Amino acid sequence: MALSTEDLYALSTIRNLGPKTLREINRYAKDLDDPSSKNLALCLSRCRTFNSIKRANKIFQAEDLESLIDRTRTSAYAYLENVKARGVSILSYNDPLYPKNLKQALTVDIEAKQNNGDDIFPFVLKKASITPPYLLYYRGNIELLKEDSVIITGSSECTSTARKASFYLGGQFAKQGLTIISDLSPGCNSRFLSSLLDQGINNIIAIESLGIINSEHPTLAERIVKAGGLILALEFANSNSLKEYHLRDRAQLEASLSLGSIIIQTTPNAFPMFAAINCQAALKPTYVVQYSDDDTELSPLNTGNHFLVDNFKCKILKAARDPKIMQEIIENIVQDLKRSKEHNLFSYLPELEDDELISQLEDLSAIDLVLYLLKKKGLPLINFTS
Repeated sequence: MALSTEDLYALSTIRNLGPKTLREINRYAKDLDDPSSKNLALCLSRCRTFNSIKRANKIFQAEDLESLIDRTRTSAYAYLENVKARGVSILSYNDPLYPKNLKQALTVDIEAKQNNGDDIFPFVLKKASITPPYLLYYRGNIELLKEDSVIITGSSECTSTARKASFYLGGQFAKQGLTIISDLSPGCNSRFLSSLLDQGINNIIAIESLGIINSEHPTLAERIVKAGGLILALEFANSNSLKEYHLRDRAQLEASLSLGSIIIQTTPNAFPMFAAINCQAALKPTYVVQYSDDDTELSPLNTGNHFLVDNFKCKILKAARDPKIMQEIIENIVQDLKRSKEHNLFSYLPELEDDELISQLEDLSAIDLVLYLLKKKGLPLINFTS
């Protein structure tokens, strides 16, 4: 029997019980006829991380573990009622609507690189693991998760030319039938999402970093929901300070849902870098906008664009003055993005059950895994690191 949304949330609140353990319990629970607290306690006791969980929660007897699960269930059910009362819905891993590609969510760890005092390009791809989110909080049209989508994102601080590019490209890709994924952070992204709504475009998925009720742009979030778009978050609410792990988790979510990404403009330490690297690690196309005017192309705000092209082999999206040529460029990129459905990292793996696939990948280096799969398929190698 698949665990309910309520039980998945309740288990996730147990101290030291992380995604890997939750995945194990979820797998064991499929064989249960009755997901009682006693049976869930037995599932938990079979997990590899059980001893550390037991120490963290000071549990020494099986009946204590059962009592702990009883208590967390009671508090979880009350919490989830509050979530629903706030007009928020929850999508869990076991829900039929949960996207299959999100079950293969790839988390990429990026390590800072010391480069003889040169801190312009400080990242190196270190490791990847498959860590799907077990709960998603949302408002709006959840059916948009079924649609082909593309990330369009830029740094909060960007040039006026880059901002105009985001308005134009967002509209063009939406008119090609792609759902646009971005976030509500102040600056480039919130402005271009607002411009899409002004154009009558509503196929929008906006990701909240600080929880579904702690919107970075409440007015815009309401406009998106009312227009028929979707607001998505990994948490109901969290602190009002944005941490690096919020950016990493948001990038994982966006890259997993999308066919690829369009990077408008970024510096090396801004969020679009996380989104681009997650897409590249999953072998999904990442296009970086190249500007014809030197003021924009050589701006310090554009150094991340150069880094993605030079070191992560991202593709270039260069605008054309002729509208017909520009239309062809957009259409070709859309076709390239759609091809990634059959030619991304996971399409090269054997047909396995999700849990088996996840366990095989969880401790592998992103670089080693990608290079192995490319070599096996006789495809050109990608240089992921500088």
